[in-house]
Amino acid sequence: MKTFDVAANGLIILLVCAALFPMMRERAFSSTPLYCSVEPYALSPLTDLNSSVYGLEIPATPSAVGDNFTVELHLCNATIANFPLGVNSIEVHFYFGNLLNYCLPIGFTDMLGTASGALINPILYGIQPGFYDASDNPVLVPPYNGAVFYEVAGASRGGAWNSEDGIVANITFQITKQPQGNEFSVNLPLDYNYTKCETGFIDPYTHAWSPLSEYPDCMSGSLVLDSNYKAPTNYTLTVQESPIGSGAVNVRVNGVTQAPPYAFSAGTVAQVTAIPNAGYSFSNWTLDGANAGFANSLSITMNSDHTVTGNFTSAPPPPNLLPVTLTAEPMAVPPLVDINSSVYGLEIPSTQVVVGDMFTVGLRLRNATQDNVPLGIGSIEVHFRFGSILDYLQPVSFANKLGAPDGVLNPDIQFAIYPGFHDTHGNETLPPYDGAVSYDLAASSTGTGWNSVDGLIAMLTFEITKQPQSSLGEGTVSLPMVYTFTSLTDSNGSSILHDCLNATITLDSVSHDIAVTNVTLLKTAVGEGYTMSINVTVANRGSVTEDFPLTVYANASVIDSQMISLISEDFTTVTFIRNTTGFAKGNYTIKAVAEGVLGEANSTDNMYTAGFVAVTIPGDINGDFKVDLQDFVLLALAYGSHPGDAKWNPNADIDDNGIVDPSDVSVLAQHYGRHYP
Repeated sequence: MKTFDVAANGLIILLVCAALFPMMRERAFSSTPLYCSVEPYALSPLTDLNSSVYGLEIPATPSAVGDNFTVELHLCNATIANFPLGVNSIEVHFYFGNLLNYCLPIGFTDMLGTASGALINPILYGIQPGFYDASDNPVLVPPYNGAVFYEVAGASRGGAWNSEDGIVANITFQITKQPQGNEFSVNLPLDYNYTKCETGFIDPYTHAWSPLSEYPDCMSGSLVLDSNYKAPTNYTLTVQESPIGSGAVNVRVNGVTQAPPYAFSAGTVAQVTAIPNAGYSFSNWTLDGANAGFANSLSITMNSDHTVTGNFTSAPPPPNLLPVTLTAEPMAVPPLVDINSSVYGLEIPSTQVVVGDMFTVGLRLRNATQDNVPLGIGSIEVHFRFGSILDYLQPVSFANKLGAPDGVLNPDIQFAIYPGFHDTHGNETLPPYDGAVSYDLAASSTGTGWNSVDGLIAMLTFEITKQPQSSLGEGTVSLPMVYTFTSLTDSNGSSILHDCLNATITLDSVSHDIAVTNVTLLKTAVGEGYTMSINVTVANRGSVTEDFPLTVYANASVIDSQMISLISEDFTTVTFIRNTTGFAKGNYTIKAVAEGVLGEANSTDNMYTAGFVAVTIPGDINGDFKVDLQDFVLLALAYGSHPGDAKWNPNADIDDNGIVDPSDVSVLAQHYGRHYP
């Protein structure tokens, strides 16, 4: 009981001192412009494009990687007028943050006590100056991999220091990465995350020297790395027809019709098709002045500017040649949407729900009018081969339209090849149509010849079984769906000449990538039986919405797990709270793990290990597994504070009520003198 009385009396004295400090500080300081600054500057051969004291802009240059720059940590305006009692000690924590994505610390010079540095020699260090990792361990050996901040604390034995400006330290960084490709310039803040200066005063009652702390304003610096991005080279395709008025030229890319003027990035493949006007027929292509072939489809790779001319002749086309056309026309079935709609092309966008969805392809005969087919259509044969689409799609059903009200031919229909899906040997396949590689039919009408503008041959339905994933190196794919053989005859059995227009299915690629980007320990020391609170930030860096479990561990034990749902390019912070009743006393390493999602190639960022939390005796604020005078001092220094206050210490809020108050004093007093083990 006597020990408790002594401790309680000591606590009362500390609380009184804490209450008097603001008044003593007012007597010791004027309204002070004292501040700490971060001042970066370029080292040759780098240059600073936009010179300012606190900002450094490194220009876009392919040689920036490997070059160095220096950051000076300054204490400014510590004059006699602003700091009449002088500076006796200083502590600085300089956190690198996102700078480490582009730069690496490679050296430092401690300037405390030097001719141009803050403080007066000799110097006594409370924190050895240098680089430290995320767990506060010193990083002693270059190239200082793992270092996330620079830290120093020193006190002068040689007297109080007064000066306009003084350097705390010089830190040198090397550029390891520069924004490039289609990335934008990046702005990287250079921040102090903790600074403190200390002066002193002579107590008028005891005549003893007492220290006073000052938390100066901090002026952050910034580093801007310019991107060496250059706009992609575009090439122009000039399209002509000869003679003028004889026809037109259609330009498509990946099955999508383009509109003039035609400008394409390097490597784009443009497909041109000739469309003759009445009284003309297609003759050949001229590309950049040279003959490019007679087939009515030409692929042009845009590796320079090109001029293509569709040449037509005035000789009328043979009877029944064009415009009778067989087409393959795909269309999306909800919930799918076609983001680049065209009659013969279907583009399926990147979305998480694509696999398992369906679309249809209509096989259609167009322009079989009385003028184009005077004797009408008496029979039809079609072989429609799937080819490479089977890597991503599966045929699931068909509807034969021959003889139907909206279909080609008149009833009655006689089949030579039964309509349906067939394998490589021409054998009919049954549901689920595994092994089917084509749709085939051949039929004739026992009625009169069929004449109509348009008519359906069949409707084919496909299910999407796979979607390309960029995280696996797969890009967007274009899948042609082609007629391999077709035949039309009129009611006299004469062949009808016609053209075939194939379909193209484009599947956009998707990416899957989730990451745990940060874990924050709201307390580093928790009394057994009280709550442990942990904030975990997770991000979805992929292109689709993801649902995944997020689990937090203390050593190998699960603290809690939650299901997270994030849309593309979104992030969220989740708080995990766990009562420590039943936890053995000791240090627990905290980590958060996001379970990988299907198709995720990069899982290295799915786990984040934070520091450790000490589960200890209630009242142990500094986590040394004993409750003693040091804990009373820490509680006194934080007494009356709330989150966000300068003197807030979350460990001192023992009972987690959001304020350091008498209830915390009571808990500490009840356990004073205890230790573990």
